[in-house]
Amino acid sequence: MTNTLKLSTLATMAAASALLLVGCSSPSTEAPPVKDSVEEVEPTTPTAEAVEEEAEEEVVQPEASPEGYQAIYDEYSARLTEECQVLSMTECAELSNEGVSKMAEYMFKAKGTEGQMATYEEWAGKLMDVYMSSVQ
Repeated sequence: MTNTLKLSTLATMAAASALLLVGCSSPSTEAPPVKDSVEEVEPTTPTAEAVEEEAEEEVVQPEASPEGYQAIYDEYSARLTEECQVLSMTECAELSNEGVSKMAEYMFKAKGTEGQMATYEEWAGKLMDVYMSSVQ
């Protein structure tokens, strides 16, 4: 029975191969010429307008974002000025650190100059100045 199965399988494979060979060698079914699959592409450089448009898209202005540095600074500088009159120095420091932390979180989400460390340090420094003047 095993030999019969093997012979049957071989016969089926041979018939399929024969059909393939007949189909390929038939003059009426000529295969189309094979094209190279790799096409050469001229390298392109972006235009000045494209570079400017890309740069404009990345810039996030502080006033445009409700979570921007200006908004965070306004909120925490007001709180420091008002609340540090009755809070301990440690509590004022914690409040200041909370504001600086929010600015750091914003920096990591922001794009353009808003996402740069120098911009973050500038705004965090301003908030620290408010803290220092509030605890004196």
